[in-house]
Amino acid sequence: MEGWIDASVLDVEIKTHEISPIGGKREELVYYAYVADILSLNSLVDGKRYELGIPEERGMDDDEEEEDIHPDLYDFLNTPISSGWNALYVACVKGHAEIVDALITAGADVDFCDAVGRTCLFIAAFKGF
Repeated sequence: MEGWIDASVLDVEIKTHEISPIGGKREELVYYAYVADILSLNSLVDGKRYELGIPEERGMDDDEEEEDIHPDLYDFLNTPISSGWNALYVACVKGHAEIVDALITAGADVDFCDAVGRTCLFIAAFKGF
């Protein structure tokens, strides 16, 4: 039927063994998104901002484009780990709205796609964020 979304397109299962804080800062970021640890996630993002010399309150405002974010912060937030997922994608799949909000505020890209073309924005909208 035209206009209907096949629910199987959202059949995304993230297994615990695929997410680990071991490996680097990006892996930690994805892990904190997976377990919904907002304090550790914010601390990690603030630490990256400090490392890059960006004021803590600096993220993306609603009227900014992604080009306005520091390129290293953008890469940190949006580059996927070896599983192919980034922190925002994992938070969307897990339904962690507070984590999704924090990552988007920090500059995460809602148009990140998984291997089959599902964006973070699509998953979040389907889950009712």
